Amino acid sequence: RGQPRTYNGWIDCVKRNWESSGVRGLQRGLQLGITREFFFNSVRIGLFVPMLGTVHEMTGREGPPQADERFGVGMLCGALGGCCVNPVEVLKVRMQALGGQTGHQHGYPGVRAAFAQMIKEEGWRGC
Repeated sequence: RGQPRTYNGWIDCVKRNWESSGVRGLQRGLQLGITREFFFNSVRIGLFVPMLGTVHEMTGREGPPQADERFGVGMLCGALGGCCVNPVEVLKVRMQALGGQTGHQHGYPGVRAAFAQMIKEEGWRGC
């Protein structure tokens, strides 16, 4: 609102990042993005069947699990997956903003250093 736009569309964003940082600028945060997806889907998909069996036993219903059981367990597994990967998501966003033209910069040399610095400065609540 009070400041001019940094980029004039997504093509301008890609062009400026390429000019300033090359391939590294376009792939910044990619490693953490892939890590985040791996862990999120591992938790979400890996817990679904065991939790569905537990919930189905608790309800005492006959036959295969019903739609409401599947829906509830799916929501719970998705929420647990999101909670588990939140620290990785925070780091991913910070690494993507690193060196860009955003207002707040974090000087992280790498992923491990970024995680250690985040824990040191913000504690586990920063995650």
